[in-house]
Amino acid sequence: MGMRVKALLFDMGGTLVHSKEEFRLRKESLARILRGLKYGVDNDLEKALRCWDSFPEDVEYIEHWDMARVALLLAKLGIKPKPLLVEEIYKAVVQSSVEGWYFEDDCKETLLALKERGYFLGVISNTGSHEQIMRLLIKGDLLELMDVVVTSQELGIKKPHPLIFKYAQLLLGLKSSEIAYVGNDPKADVEGAKNVGWVAVQKINEDVAPSPLADITIKKIKELLGYF
Repeated sequence: MGMRVKALLFDMGGTLVHSKEEFRLRKESLARILRGLKYGVDNDLEKALRCWDSFPEDVEYIEHWDMARVALLLAKLGIKPKPLLVEEIYKAVVQSSVEGWYFEDDCKETLLALKERGYFLGVISNTGSHEQIMRLLIKGDLLELMDVVVTSQELGIKKPHPLIFKYAQLLLGLKSSEIAYVGNDPKADVEGAKNVGWVAVQKINEDVAPSPLADITIKKIKELLGYF
């Protein structure tokens, strides 16, 4: 299989990176900003943050920018979402994500080895903030290894919609059979990759069951070196 694959693209959350303290950091930074502006919303903030992805009328596979999530969060707290405040809160949200996610052990070494073996590398991530993904890759010293970075915020479409995969393929200039996608989610990652004819590699985490559609299953990123 490794002989015909020329590119390996990766999911971020749950695959290359894992959340450690993002929620706590986000809650603390937002509470600090709002207290400084004399808004007493500490008791309601955690509840509002737990509904972060909740929109009045959600459309399947449509991505919303985290800036919109911030505006809605403020509105739910009874605070007028003025543009300057929304911008300040958005910056704090991105920072909390960069600080609160960590890369899997051996991630950089594995990607370096794959790069040295001649593979194209890239990321396809569902996220409300393209900036967050770029900053995480910079934090992990991985951005220079990437040939493509595609996010749902960039296109407005989320995995498993075929468009996000086909867009990345177009950028790479490769055939479907020449691309492998590594992700943890059975639907967004495995099903999404298989629907466009890619090789699907599922990273199995404690809270995720193996997908029968996966071509390869791994528990650690470094296991890829045994297949490619």
